[in-house]
Amino acid sequence: MWLSLGDKNSGYFHAATRGRRARNNISVFEDDEGKTVYEEAKIAEVITNYFEKMFTSQTGSRAEAVNQGIKPSISTETNRRLTQIPSPQEVNATIFSIHPDKASGPDGFSASFFHSNWETIGE
Repeated sequence: MWLSLGDKNSGYFHAATRGRRARNNISVFEDDEGKTVYEEAKIAEVITNYFEKMFTSQTGSRAEAVNQGIKPSISTETNRRLTQIPSPQEVNATIFSIHPDKASGPDGFSASFFHSNWETIGE
């Protein structure tokens, strides 16, 4: 029916528009205290107040809230082991575990360079 009558300035077109407008209209709203609001100006005020509260910063320490939300996922001992400087043997084992033909690292040198020049650059 829309295809045949929709482009004409007809009663059907206006009825469809009125129906859409009625669905998109907010006629009743409830504020944060649970009171029902019917007037358009009051509805706009309730919506404005809601978003003003949502996007207003509050004073206080954010660090405390963040620290309460973050729980340690590793132990102190594991953290110590992860942050310690690796031994020369660990570096050597890691370098030689990389295939020589792999792509170069951010410094532009491939594993093959480190393998062939380890005597000079190892320390």
